[in-house]
Amino acid sequence: SVSAFFQRVKKLDTHWDTKARIGIRGVFDPFVRFDAERDWTLGVAWNVPYRFGVASFHSGGYKAINTLALQRSINDMLLFEGKTDIAWTQERDTLEAVQTLNLLQQLGPQKGVVYTFGVFEESASYTVVSSYFLSAHYRQLIYKDWLYFNIIPEVNYPREFNYDARTSLTLKLEVFFRQKMP
Repeated sequence: SVSAFFQRVKKLDTHWDTKARIGIRGVFDPFVRFDAERDWTLGVAWNVPYRFGVASFHSGGYKAINTLALQRSINDMLLFEGKTDIAWTQERDTLEAVQTLNLLQQLGPQKGVVYTFGVFEESASYTVVSSYFLSAHYRQLIYKDWLYFNIIPEVNYPREFNYDARTSLTLKLEVFFRQKMP
């Protein structure tokens, strides 16, 4: 799939960062999106980032997303993260939650890997575990500061297939165009 958007980033105060986007995803699905982010510290070693976002998609209506994480550095090259994403979509009128345990490994100044174990849940009238998954997301800067290459092998255990393993390999090229605003 292909998506493109324009983004405006602004700092509201000393704590909150905001992003506003307008763009197109897929073949033709225009959208607008707003995100607000803030980090807290918990003791000396833990970081607690929080993000709230709302979006409107032409194809699927509104979506609201909350993300809360708990992060701790293990050493200069490793970071542990436990994260919960909760989303509501108008199209499905369902709460969806993803809980992940991540290990972020820096392999050098321009490359790294995120190892993930996750559980995807859906809730309409009751909560159902939709799938479990394991993945490794390798990302490398390949040109200046705007062209990235990603390789993401994944094993997914979806409920719809009796939790039998399904494998996938995603190759992704990311291009960032930047315009400095006055």
